[in-house]
Amino acid sequence: MGIVILASERGKAYGKEGLELLADRAFKGHGITRLHNSFEKTRKAAYEIHKAVGFKDMETEDQDFYHLILTKADYFPNNLDRDSRSTKKNLRKNFKN
Repeated sequence: MGIVILASERGKAYGKEGLELLADRAFKGHGITRLHNSFEKTRKAAYEIHKAVGFKDMETEDQDFYHLILTKADYFPNNLDRDSRSTKKNLRKNFKN
């Protein structure tokens, strides 16, 4: 899956918010326990967004691609629900305006 943010809308945290919403949905009620993503090392912004959400680098010999993983346990440490700092509330508020 590839997602491209319009150039004029970049830097507004939409990518991070979208990735957090995806992780929230995947981990809450769909039985998914880990997410994995791979993409070209030229996509530095995508890498930073994934790291900010909590993805970790996977060991690999691939020199051209990032290979990242996010586990449910890492996303919700100590079984804490991320809703308190999740962007979903902010998104709902913004869409009401």
